[in-house]
Amino acid sequence: ELEAQHQREPAPRPTARPEPASPAREYQLTLFGFEDHPIIDKLREIDLDGIAPLDAWQQLKSWQEELNAEDAKSSKPR
Repeated sequence: ELEAQHQREPAPRPTARPEPASPAREYQLTLFGFEDHPIIDKLREIDLDGIAPLDAWQQLKSWQEELNAEDAKSSKPR
């Protein structure tokens, strides 16, 4: 009976393959994992208790522009 039921059911659809990561989001692998982006080091060094809100916003804006420039640079055809 199970074999007959199996023959009547449609074949399962193949699973989708994951898309490869975009080059802009790839990071250099080290022996123990991902290498930190330089902006992460800068973020760790910020004195959150001593920075003024406007200065914090300006720093975030600067980092965002830096990341966007890296994305644009890495997505250009070679």
